[in-house]
Amino acid sequence: MDPVSSRWNDTRYFTFKQSEWQQERVAFRQFSEKVVPLHCASILVSTLDHLDIVQDFIDDSLKSKGSFDFLEPVLGPLPRSLKMTETFYFTVVLTEEEIEEEKKRDQEEEEREKNNSLVSTSTELEREARKEIKRRVRMTNERRRSWTEENDSWLLLKYRLRKLEKRLATLQYVIKFAPDVVRQELEESGFVQQTKTLRKEVRSLLTCEGVSHITVAQLKDELGGFESDFYMDQNEARVAFFTFNQYYFRRLIDHAMESHSRRFSPTMPSDFVDFSQLEDCVPVANPLEGRQKWKDQVPEDCRPVANPLEERQKWKNQVPVNRTLFTTPEVKVVWTVEAIGRLWRATDKTPTRHNPELAAALFQE
Repeated sequence: MDPVSSRWNDTRYFTFKQSEWQQERVAFRQFSEKVVPLHCASILVSTLDHLDIVQDFIDDSLKSKGSFDFLEPVLGPLPRSLKMTETFYFTVVLTEEEIEEEKKRDQEEEEREKNNSLVSTSTELEREARKEIKRRVRMTNERRRSWTEENDSWLLLKYRLRKLEKRLATLQYVIKFAPDVVRQELEESGFVQQTKTLRKEVRSLLTCEGVSHITVAQLKDELGGFESDFYMDQNEARVAFFTFNQYYFRRLIDHAMESHSRRFSPTMPSDFVDFSQLEDCVPVANPLEGRQKWKDQVPEDCRPVANPLEERQKWKNQVPVNRTLFTTPEVKVVWTVEAIGRLWRATDKTPTRHNPELAAALFQE
């Protein structure tokens, strides 16, 4: 099967610039130090230090093409997952009184803008566009809201920490499905242990703040509102899994498009393999037909692993082990469609109590 080429020069797949990442670190450190109480300060400092260590490892690993080709399929979803500047958005339903107050504020704003039209820098087209947006928003009583660092600092910090905790849990689950040589590199470099320590620190910080953690036994309980610990815990687990799954799926789609263009190229290599083999792994509209199609048509590499020990030996035979990878540019580590497809399939199920291994990874006791 064709190897999946890396996008080392494509900014969509590359890490953040060092200066931008540093700015985010400083901003989150300053924000969290203002919110976390004094009795939790020592845990916060340790958490932020471990977060820097994990981010530095990812940044350094994606700087050279050799280590990028080797580790990016696993580390790729993390740069954005570890961003600590995201805002949580939610939908509220306004009452009739709140809708009337909103209309009154909009009218007052339009009147002020009309009176100041001589000094305003907005064009007539821009003003009309804003009016049209407001008109469309008023067609429903639902409004999009967000927590802010100024007005809802604790809720926003809790959301960011919970997001980080669930992304790290997902990463630890995904690493088990990577080729042995990749997993060994991440373990021997200390990265796996650092991510485990960081997750533990985040959970300890949340506990210090009085936040409860959902256990596997509690997954069947009611979630409550979006500000509740139950809702945030389960929602961020779902989003984290979806984020990783979509990243790997995008890699497969990119390879499919690239393979399609090569099919019609006069320079197409003789060992070209049709990507349609993997398309049979994509979920279909009819589950019954899809189940039978999976049994009858899907290549062996797209099916669930029946014997983990045999699979582990298969990876050892397939991927060359070379501990001088990062210092020898000539060494090539080939990530195949099957290898990335394995990561995609591992994150293809919704994290619920119906998958004991996954539930235990995301909702540890």
